[in-house]
Amino acid sequence: MIIGLMYVLAGIILILFPQILAFMVAFMFILTGISMMYMGRYYKRMSHRFNDSYMDFMFRL
Repeated sequence: MIIGLMYVLAGIILILFPQILAFMVAFMFILTGISMMYMGRYYKRMSHRFNDSYMDFMFRL
């Protein structure tokens, strides 16, 4: 019940202030990009450490 009320309240706030939606979407894109860069760096480092041919193949696709 509380979660539903929070969604309704968030919807009303987004209707009143649509620029907040743009900031939320931009923030999600930034976080997704940062996490993808971190995961790529982490897996690349791990593939070099263990000489895993499968990981090398997947990163070269």
